[in-house]
Amino acid sequence: MIEKFMKNEFYSIHKRFEVLAEKPINDLKDFVKCTATELKLFQFECSKKNPLHARLVIETIRKECSLLGTPPSLWIGYNAFNAILHGKLKKTFEAQKNLEAKIFEMLLTY
Repeated sequence: MIEKFMKNEFYSIHKRFEVLAEKPINDLKDFVKCTATELKLFQFECSKKNPLHARLVIETIRKECSLLGTPPSLWIGYNAFNAILHGKLKKTFEAQKNLEAKIFEMLLTY
C-alpha cells in the first residue's frame, strides 16, 4: 500500500514542489536573468518593448519572502515568474501552459 501511495501522481508532484521550496536563491538578479534568458520569456533590461518584467519578478520574490519570513527559494521564484507569465505577458492560454511547465522543469535542475 505504501508503494502504491509513493507512485501516486499527486505525491510525486508534491515532492517536486518541496524540492523547489528547499533550494535557495542566492542571487536574485542572476536567477531572474538566467531564467528569463534561457526560456526567452523577456529581456532582463528595461525598455519600451520590455517593461519592468524583471523588476516585477524580483519585487514579487522579495515581497513574498518578507510576508512569509523565509529566504528566497526556487518555489517562490517559480510563483513570481508565473505571476508575470499569467498577468503581464501577452501569450495564449496554451503558450502559458507550455511555458509554465518549462519554467517548472528548468528550476528543478537549477
